Amino acid sequence: MNDNKMEAESLKMANELKEQSETQINKFKVDLAVTLRDTYLNCKKRNKSFGQREFAIALGCSQPRVSNIINLTVDSFTVDKLLTLCAHVGINPIINSKPLKRMNEEASNLIDAVIKEKNKNKKVA
Repeated sequence: MNDNKMEAESLKMANELKEQSETQINKFKVDLAVTLRDTYLNCKKRNKSFGQREFAIALGCSQPRVSNIINLTVDSFTVDKLLTLCAHVGINPIINSKPLKRMNEEASNLIDAVIKEKNKNKKVA
């Protein structure tokens, strides 16, 4: 495989991995927003006069941001911001992660290509 074709394949794999990670991040943001929304709904059940404005004060954000959370419109939020909002109302999300025993094929191929390119550059130098 010539260098240009290998570089194009590596770039394609990197873009696919980036899309996958962005999808996972978005799912995490939605999970956080669901937790916040459910907290709001639980507060509203206990006190019918509790509204988005009051929840916004508790979160330390604006009412339109609360509306975004309730509607699960998370594009404008960072994970960090959602975690901060959770902390403001005492929510401590648990993140489960574990090391991979094996990488998926796309990630493994990308790493192999990077190592191969690095070794090729060493030989040239």
